[in-house]
Amino acid sequence: MSSPELHELSENQCWRLLGRKKVGRLAVSIENRPDIFPVNYQLDEETIVVRTGAGLKLAAATLGVGVAFEVDALDEMDHTGWSVVVHGSAEEVAGTEELIDVDRLLIEPWSRGVKNRYLRITPSKVTGRQISSEPGKPASFPIGRELD
Repeated sequence: MSSPELHELSENQCWRLLGRKKVGRLAVSIENRPDIFPVNYQLDEETIVVRTGAGLKLAAATLGVGVAFEVDALDEMDHTGWSVVVHGSAEEVAGTEELIDVDRLLIEPWSRGVKNRYLRITPSKVTGRQISSEPGKPASFPIGRELD
């Protein structure tokens, strides 16, 4: 087996991969220190909506200067996979119409507790990479077909 190759993904490919997952990682800065939280999400056009509860994560995401959001899929045996990173700003979804709108996304939390708040991440930059085990050939993805 040859060494895996790293390929950049187009922004369109990144959005398609983001749409295939339900859990990602939200990176925020808390007291000038980075922290990362697993979160449930759905896409809403070209924004990411995260369901959460009140607390540090919500405050840091909305009061900070920016956030990063990451989703990936890896096959450790084959040394293949992909990663998509979104940089942008986050704001809490507020107002009756907006809350009704995001409720229709049916974002189901995995953990117990009150998760009745929503963050909307508006991207300023979307990037992605994939690792392929065959030179010159993009990696296949968990659903068994390539993105293009």
